Amino acid sequence: MGPESIVNCANYISACMARIAAKGMLLEIGSDFETFADLVNRHARRGPLTPKFDPAIEPVDGQNAFWILGRNELGEIVHTQAIRIMDIGEGTLAEHIREEFPAYTPPKWRLISGMNQYNPGPGSHAMRGRVCYHGDFWILGGDHGFRGRGMNVVTSRLAMAIAMVKWNPDYIYAYMHSLVACSGVAPRGGFMHMEQNNLFWSIPGYDELLEAWMVWSARRDIMHFISASSLSLADQLGSSRPREFRKHRTAA
Repeated sequence: MGPESIVNCANYISACMARIAAKGMLLEIGSDFETFADLVNRHARRGPLTPKFDPAIEPVDGQNAFWILGRNELGEIVHTQAIRIMDIGEGTLAEHIREEFPAYTPPKWRLISGMNQYNPGPGSHAMRGRVCYHGDFWILGGDHGFRGRGMNVVTSRLAMAIAMVKWNPDYIYAYMHSLVACSGVAPRGGFMHMEQNNLFWSIPGYDELLEAWMVWSARRDIMHFISASSLSLADQLGSSRPREFRKHRTAA
């Protein structure tokens, strides 16, 4: 990453931090995943960490991962997310996920053996090199939370910018429930591409398979929105009424 890109990332990170603070969320950023796991696993609404960020299962530390935690003015945890750079060797992301399929499963889900499916698309087959996984993203709703206020725009993109400075990855990817991805959450969070029909989980009590889509952005996508330095989308989504675009008549 060249000097200009580093400066752009630094300015973008600073702008995100200021915007988040102005909205009343206090952030903690760290790499001690023992501490992170303890805080998250004791949170009644949040639930336990996924295996990819659980230090009891995977080797996660300051060399390959970091986490972000947000609190409200009462000191309550209202936001979590984490990013780690993956060691996929000389193969593709599709090959890696096929081997690591169970590690992407939410920990509370008891999968029915033999019924789960991984169906990688062209994006997964094309991704090689330095690849980051973005997961355990959660924002509390309700009176003391921040869901629905445009905060996923700023918090998710903040983490991407930090990852760019730390590792300069070729790609950053995540998984979302198909309906969540289709609702527009993915591009708001900085993921400019979606791969549908990617993961299917078979869970007791559900008649149908639960479908997750892989969402991702390449380095050039991330550096594009960072260089634009615009966070106005967060304000529009956080307002009670999105900004309307009106046609302006020109003089005859």
